[in-house]
Amino acid sequence: MLASADDERKRRQAKGWMVFGVAANLTLLGYFKYANFFLDNFNTATGSSWNIGRVILPIGISFFSFTQIAFLADA
Repeated sequence: MLASADDERKRRQAKGWMVFGVAANLTLLGYFKYANFFLDNFNTATGSSWNIGRVILPIGISFFSFTQIAFLADA
């Protein structure tokens, strides 16, 4: 009974880390791909002039993000 409870705790902890890893990868991907788009649309809609500088999209960020997510799901 004790080993089963310990296994369940480890399984929940591993699932939590996986969810965190996937969310972190998707958050970074979303930031790099859509930060300029949302900020430009917000500025146009509200007439404001917020500026965070131009976010440059790294080459291959989608590939690397989804590769990391696939690795997390496989591990």
